[in-house]
Amino acid sequence: FFYRLPGIIYRFTANRNNQIYLLVVLLSLIAIYSGLRFGINKYIWKTKLTLILGFSDVILFAFTLFITSYSNSYYIKFLSPLALAFAMALAPLIFHKLSNLRSEENISLYNDKLLELVLSFSHGKWALRNLNTLILLCENAYDNWTEDEEFFEKLNSRITVFRSMTNSAVSEIINYEKLSGNNNKKITELDLAFDKIENLLRENEDIRNLKLSELATEFSKIRDGIKEIRNSVISKFSSLPTEVINNVIKESDILIVQNNIRIKKEKLYKGDIPVLIRSHELANILNNLIQNSLRFFNKAGNKLISITLLKESPLIIIRYSNNGISIPKEKWERFSKKVTPKVKVVVVGYLKQEKHLKNMMQKSLLKKAMKMKLFSESS
Repeated sequence: FFYRLPGIIYRFTANRNNQIYLLVVLLSLIAIYSGLRFGINKYIWKTKLTLILGFSDVILFAFTLFITSYSNSYYIKFLSPLALAFAMALAPLIFHKLSNLRSEENISLYNDKLLELVLSFSHGKWALRNLNTLILLCENAYDNWTEDEEFFEKLNSRITVFRSMTNSAVSEIINYEKLSGNNNKKITELDLAFDKIENLLRENEDIRNLKLSELATEFSKIRDGIKEIRNSVISKFSSLPTEVINNVIKESDILIVQNNIRIKKEKLYKGDIPVLIRSHELANILNNLIQNSLRFFNKAGNKLISITLLKESPLIIIRYSNNGISIPKEKWERFSKKVTPKVKVVVVGYLKQEKHLKNMMQKSLLKKAMKMKLFSESS
């Protein structure tokens, strides 16, 4: 058989129909594989699900190839199996595009929730602390730790907290990261590590049977994955004040020149520090301030808008002022809902670094922290 095999292969591949069949099969398998890879990257399909879908696609393709092989029509015989393979490959992509069209609003909400979750996890009182303690205990366990009752009780209590509280927090972060469409590469590793921890704890009710070195590795992957997601989502909500200020002034340049207004900009710290507020939100605040300033400048005289950036840890402060006319003090209450002229405005944005975010436990607090405060002065 092996002696005749080269001849058999040659005669088979020399046949025109067989050549077309081989080409159809090759292109179809490439298409199916590409569709599966897209699903893995976009939807974080797990290995088991990917194998089931891949096997189903191949079986369906082979069945179609078999039933069309008896057709006398070249279109049915060759193009039908190929079209089916490409349809199966494009299905995840089409679903992804349709989902994006329908859920842009939802994705924004998912990212808001994800920000709340990662901040709560990283700067809360128990979740990250529980994870760090577990890593520390597992990495520094004695060889005979199972005989050390004090160590055993500490480890057991931390694992109990993880099972009852931390794992649900991690699971929620993973789910919202998938829904947010951020396509963070760390999510696959985080998901696998979380599943492995869940399986190890489920299969070993008596923790004395656990390999602590293995647990330490998987717990570390979970911590690193959440840190990566946290940095990624915070960057989406961050902006550079200097860049936003320059863009807003540039957009208002025509009005500024027409009204003969001088702009004084000053930054009282070194480098560019991002703040936890989106660019368009900060731009809207500054743009409204400039528009309101224009309404209350004197028709003649020196017109000045001053914007100062200063750092008062953990805050970056934008101080805005103008030398327009003032509203009498007795009328302040009447105009409390409007922007008062001659104001000093402090726009508060929390610094990106984690040590400056420790007090921000909920998204509602984050939103309050980013609201502007108005301070009025009479002439």
